[in-house]
Amino acid sequence: MKIFYNAIRDELISSINSDLDERLKDRVWNCSKQSWDKNLTEGIFGTCLTGPVDFRFKAKLKKDLKSILPPFEFDTIFHFWQEMSGINFHNDGNYNFGATLYLNDWRKEWGGLFVWQDINSKMHVICPQAGMLVLNDEKEEHSVTPVHPSAPYARRSIQLFGA
Repeated sequence: MKIFYNAIRDELISSINSDLDERLKDRVWNCSKQSWDKNLTEGIFGTCLTGPVDFRFKAKLKKDLKSILPPFEFDTIFHFWQEMSGINFHNDGNYNFGATLYLNDWRKEWGGLFVWQDINSKMHVICPQAGMLVLNDEKEEHSVTPVHPSAPYARRSIQLFGA
């Protein structure tokens, strides 16, 4: 796993979050319990909403992350992690890389922690920060712990999958 802090500009984070707030009113969302493989949500009681990222933001992300991401085309998907949502260990095996761009600051007490096992079987945990990008270009196993019901708002991220 490679971690990049302040991977995108604060203004872009703000614009993306404003767009996400507007899109939450639309009927464009998928639900993790219905659209993900069952092994990814086994034992997870909440639901993560997933939806499209506007093409304008994808172009801006492509420009801002050009020096960080491997040279592949990539898809972008909003993840809106509601209470008790999470995802079991997986490795993004069908893609050349997987990356997570965090859109809001988070506290460890709220769950929703990113956990991964490196190639030496050592476990690592990080707490999301707005603008942080986590890049998985070595197919390392990773998960997100369930978001605690006490979290005052949803955990927000954009998933980027290189094909």
